[in-house]
Amino acid sequence: MNSVGYAWCVKSPENPHQTITVSFFDRSIQKDYHFTDYYNYDLCSINERAVLLGASGYDVKSKVDNATIYYRNHDSEQDSWERKIPLLKNEYITAISLTNVDTKNKYHNDSLIVVGTNFGYMRIFNAYGVCVNVLKTTPIVTIIASSVATIFTINHISNQVYTFSIIDVNQDYKFVQQNVLLPIKHHQDPSVPLIKGVFFNEYNDPCIVPGYDDTLLVLQSWRESHNSKWIPILNCHHSITNTTTKKNWKCWPLGVYDDKLNCIILKHNNHYPKFPLPLPIEIEIKLPIGDYLTKKKADPEHEEQEEDEDNDVDTAQDKSPEETFLRSVTMGKLISDTLNDESNDYDNDEIMEKINKYMVVFDKSLLMMFGESCKESKLNKALSIAKMIRSDKALVAATKIAERMQFMTLAMKIAKLREDLVSVEDEA
Repeated sequence: MNSVGYAWCVKSPENPHQTITVSFFDRSIQKDYHFTDYYNYDLCSINERAVLLGASGYDVKSKVDNATIYYRNHDSEQDSWERKIPLLKNEYITAISLTNVDTKNKYHNDSLIVVGTNFGYMRIFNAYGVCVNVLKTTPIVTIIASSVATIFTINHISNQVYTFSIIDVNQDYKFVQQNVLLPIKHHQDPSVPLIKGVFFNEYNDPCIVPGYDDTLLVLQSWRESHNSKWIPILNCHHSITNTTTKKNWKCWPLGVYDDKLNCIILKHNNHYPKFPLPLPIEIEIKLPIGDYLTKKKADPEHEEQEEDEDNDVDTAQDKSPEETFLRSVTMGKLISDTLNDESNDYDNDEIMEKINKYMVVFDKSLLMMFGESCKESKLNKALSIAKMIRSDKALVAATKIAERMQFMTLAMKIAKLREDLVSVEDEA
């Protein structure tokens, strides 16, 4: 299951073969379809154009056997194909991945298919079933591949030790990051999945949601060797359990786009999605830096809404200026890395527009924090906030706020900051 759709199977005692159905969240674009499965597929990957299925060979891992992968377009079976994957004794397929299709990019408008095993063998195929490369790594837990041919793998090193690697297909399969420790661990409840979600955002930054803390992480600065870092940008559990009636609700992540997490809500303490499947919702990114939700005044109507377990999750949650400031810095850094990536094929004007939006949010949030500090007469804190402001216009506004509150010494110090900023710009 991902943000495009999901595949599910029905087994019947009367029929030795299961029936697979491929369903879509947006049925105006693609209609559901189903077909008979003769290989008992237990792995799947979906994109906008096709489905990739795999029979892992896990049930027969005690002997050497061949596993199978099957590629099929959603619209027709004309270009469908299947291939046997050779396995060694006790080896089985752990992950398969079908890249998203970038229709705007003439170099990456075909899918890339990656198959990984518990022995660390990684095979890469093109959309027509031709094997274009074979690599050997540490044991593979899962794989995802982006639309610009970046492969992200999670590898198992020992009992509680997992690492990740990033491979750039366009640079002759260069390891951009290799066997970097991954901050995940097993939950004390064995029914909780190790990884609830792993995907790329719209600018091909890897994202992961571990099961043990239910927090959405995004990888920053991964294009620089030895400098990648995981940034927590949303506590999925806290974002949907804001009342006592929702304390057993859980979030199943599907993807990240435009600073929002696309997910479905699991009720009744379920760890995995079940039928009937609810429609996906979007939750705004909100960095977990503290308790900054505005407490709502108690009124009968509001209390009645909280008691209704079937109410939709309130995604328009109040944010503090501090969280808004830190979010603008974090997301601005992510998109700036994309702009500086020489291999990016995105609309640079669109990226610059987003960066400018983050800069405006950055200044506004700092001014709000500055104003609150002045109201509380915390002048040293106010000055520390003013030192982070990077635009002349915002510094002028901060000066006016200080003058209006009769903090003339603070206003003079801010004026000095403004002079220094102007002089630096003149030298540049």
